[in-house]
Amino acid sequence: MPKTTCPSKEQIEQAGALIRTGKLVAFPTETVYGLGANALDVGAVGRIFRAKGRPATTPLIVHVDSVAMARGLASCWPEQAELLTRRFWPGPLTIVYPRILRFPILSLRDFLLLVCGCLRTLWPSI
Repeated sequence: MPKTTCPSKEQIEQAGALIRTGKLVAFPTETVYGLGANALDVGAVGRIFRAKGRPATTPLIVHVDSVAMARGLASCWPEQAELLTRRFWPGPLTIVYPRILRFPILSLRDFLLLVCGCLRTLWPSI
């Protein structure tokens, strides 16, 4: 991955404003450049799938900014998840766990295909 520079405070605020209005933003992580949106906004999530031509059988990863944020998206948080995230986050470790019921689903088909209602989260260090 090419070396990136840290975004300015203004750029972060601009990206946040775009995300809050349902828009998409591009950002670097340790492994890839991502296309992101508010994971709790079903319309924005749908725009990511359409923009990337991503099949519904390929679930998205939700990027979080803390273990507490990931825990808040889980219907249960096993001790193993706590130990792994405390040890390896922030960093390139994806945790898969059952999502909370209020987490949006695009359709019943998505519910069945998106890892059987599980959520994948990552707290990137970049």
